[in-house]
Amino acid sequence: MRKKSFVFILAAAAVLTTTISCGRKGRPSERQLSEADSLFRAAKSNRDYDRVVTLADSLYNAGAITLINAAKTRGNVYYNSGNYRLAEKEWQRHSS
Repeated sequence: MRKKSFVFILAAAAVLTTTISCGRKGRPSERQLSEADSLFRAAKSNRDYDRVVTLADSLYNAGAITLINAAKTRGNVYYNSGNYRLAEKEWQRHSS
């Protein structure tokens, strides 16, 4: 009985630790989001849509934006450039 309780407490602690550490890692700071938004805005104003997609991918990989923000940004770029199927695919990724 004691062994089962110990294993349960150990498993619960491992799950809790993993959840907390992943939660902190996955959230970009407000400063990172602001800088990313500025980069997106500059590239969009020049209508450099390839640059926006590249920025979305690299900023997501660096942890500066979330997957939802990256997918939403790519979807908007694809839509504005007339690539409606890719836009829909990205927006579906965004919603799931």
